[in-house]
Amino acid sequence: MKLEKCIGCQGCVEACPYNAIDFSYNIWGEGHAVIDADKCKDCGLCDRICPSNNILFNEAATTVYAVISKKYRHTGSSGGVFFELASRFVAQGGVVYGATFNDALKLVHRKATTREELIKLCKSKYLHSDMTGVYAEIAELLKAKRNVMFVGTPCQVSAVKNLFSKKYRDQLFLVDFLCHGTGTQKVFDICIREEENKQNGSIKDFYFRSKSRKAAHSFTYTLEQNNRKKNILGYSFQFPYYYSYLKYGIFNEYCYECKYAKSNRVGDITVGDFWGVHKYNKALDEKKGVSMISVNTDIGRKYFEEICHECVVYNYPIDYAMRVNQAFRENVSNACRTAKHTFEKNLCEEGEQALVEKMSCPNVKKEIIYAKTPRIIKQTWNLIRGRSEKY
Repeated sequence: MKLEKCIGCQGCVEACPYNAIDFSYNIWGEGHAVIDADKCKDCGLCDRICPSNNILFNEAATTVYAVISKKYRHTGSSGGVFFELASRFVAQGGVVYGATFNDALKLVHRKATTREELIKLCKSKYLHSDMTGVYAEIAELLKAKRNVMFVGTPCQVSAVKNLFSKKYRDQLFLVDFLCHGTGTQKVFDICIREEENKQNGSIKDFYFRSKSRKAAHSFTYTLEQNNRKKNILGYSFQFPYYYSYLKYGIFNEYCYECKYAKSNRVGDITVGDFWGVHKYNKALDEKKGVSMISVNTDIGRKYFEEICHECVVYNYPIDYAMRVNQAFRENVSNACRTAKHTFEKNLCEEGEQALVEKMSCPNVKKEIIYAKTPRIIKQTWNLIRGRSEKY
């Protein structure tokens, strides 16, 4: 296994029959597999599992769907399709795995077997989740003849697919999402601590992509001060982690060489935001949430058709989505990788507070004015300046 290409999926750690693989983290918080040469028997299982070495792509779809749940649009960051798919899956006796923040604000993959548990798995989280114990749980469920829906980054879905699809393909429903990259738990924690110091309180939960503002990228969190809680709402550029994430400057190293940023997908269904859909349908506003769905397999088609009557659905050529979703075409620029290396150097040489300062927006007031400007004025201004709309 090429350890320098490790994406941190943790699949090999749990699957190794000789317990020869451990997991460690570097200064940036990126996780990597570490092989104990004394225990390794060269069985090759890790190579077969590894999403960097072995990718089972589906044939690329030619069309995509703009989808909005009639009842549950508010549950997700986009059109509520994940909740529609997952709630129907658990209603049929299946188990759903997705990412959620635990009580310590650590992003982990967890299972859900009820609609109530699914709520925590909804909405975007721009971190690489901890998969500790998940593969073992999925293995036990599949052995027990349970159906499993797994939702994650394309590389995480690929690891699950490599581990289980050969024997349990009919029991697996795999959903990948359009992923530009993921940041690390460590960098997120650093920014949370700085925000807590700034607000003089303790942050109990955090939500990216809040729909309570008329902007595509805003956040909200619950702050506890002197045993009293209040909700804090802000724009992406007011939280350093979010601001730098949207500039692609804090991703895990392997994200800058992503092999999954293409129209061929590993999941049965691919979900994402249908940015720019208002250009093709004036009745749709992506800032209120519109899901982009790519159906990639017969299994995906089966589950998608089961929820269509609960949704508003429009069909478009895949090119419409590829134009505005870079993750459908290519990985992010190496110029962004250079910025990440600079941030990493800031952390190593100057410490956490300096890192947060470097990651922060240099002119928050200007960005607030722009965010609050009506869309028609921004569109005219951007047209004059020859740039695309930011928020």
